[in-house]
Amino acid sequence: ANSIHQSSMANIVQIPGRSFSPAKLMDAHPSWDQWRYLFLARVSRPIPQVKAPCMAESQKRSLGRSLAIFQLGESGEGRIAKEIMLIHQPGITIAYREALGLFVAEEARHGRLLKNLLASLGMGPMHFAWSNTLFTWVRRLIGIRLKLLVLMAAEIVGLSFYQLVSEQIEQGGFRAVLEQICEDEEDHLGFHADFFHNQLRTKGDRIVFKILWPSICLIAISMACFDHRDSLRSLGIRKRFYFRRALAYVNDASDHSLRLSSPLRRPERQSASAE
Repeated sequence: ANSIHQSSMANIVQIPGRSFSPAKLMDAHPSWDQWRYLFLARVSRPIPQVKAPCMAESQKRSLGRSLAIFQLGESGEGRIAKEIMLIHQPGITIAYREALGLFVAEEARHGRLLKNLLASLGMGPMHFAWSNTLFTWVRRLIGIRLKLLVLMAAEIVGLSFYQLVSEQIEQGGFRAVLEQICEDEEDHLGFHADFFHNQLRTKGDRIVFKILWPSICLIAISMACFDHRDSLRSLGIRKRFYFRRALAYVNDASDHSLRLSSPLRRPERQSASAE
């Protein structure tokens, strides 16, 4: 299977004084400098204008509502980077802080991309969503490692949705934007999994991770299935298939964080409407 990390960069990344292929970059746990270089290589990408895919108005409305919820979440990750700047614990280096800042900037770009997709559907951004508010509230109550665990679960929720939607709509600019976001999000998932591999230093740490990670993900995925039920149904995507796609990423992120497998594997793709 292809590396989950290799999807975003087809060629060798050229950095002044250094160069490396995605496979070489990600096969072993990369340094935070390497993650920083990867994110820097994507900073200057433009924000394309797109046209809505051919679909019924009811599908546009339900898809637009879901994308607006995700857009709200993608646009609000700056707080965690500021908190990381104040944290002093093993594994949180200057290079990690810089890489995290670039990750946050990439998430903000996703927010702008999703805003353009919404505009193409004739909709504007959303200012409140109960699921986003709940995620934000929970993250503000807990420590930094647990916040990043919740954030990693949110990455899987969004990635799985974008991926399945892109597979259901026609080729074109709208789909290409969703596919690019998916490629970025797969790298983000690997970035966070590397953080947890770095942090899980004791047997006790790994036991706590094994308990918390699947529990948080099951809650997040279940919430997403409920919150996005209309758009999933309108596009012919079965909720159980969304659940399976997300769980495949959950399991791979767990294995990667615990170093049971390397690199992360892209889940097998099937028809979203298949029995």
